[in-house]
Amino acid sequence: IGNVIFLDFWASWCVPCHQQNQEEFQVIFTHFKNNHFKIISYSIDKESDKNKWIQASITDNIRWLNISNLEGRDDLISIQYQISSVPTSFLINQKGIIEKVFNGYNPQNNIIEQEIEKLLKE
Repeated sequence: IGNVIFLDFWASWCVPCHQQNQEEFQVIFTHFKNNHFKIISYSIDKESDKNKWIQASITDNIRWLNISNLEGRDDLISIQYQISSVPTSFLINQKGIIEKVFNGYNPQNNIIEQEIEKLLKE
């Protein structure tokens, strides 16, 4: 069985990204961490913001895979995923197929958790 992947594009300068990291993703990470589920945070920060990215990662308590090649919006991965705003997240099933795309952060909505539950039951 492959893992369900939650790929989140974010940046140190993005206020809703911090809220989502600190609130929603902490709950999701804790709830699903032992269930063939992985979160990957992919920062679109630039090299000039490397220290801000590192500090934001610590402040947000990111305990899951957190990567960046520090190329900002010119990053080939963010171009491939057609990232035009952050936060933007992709829920990827066990076969590597994108099931859902989530744009922005709404703290009143737990749809991401519900969608993860559905995929893990398949």
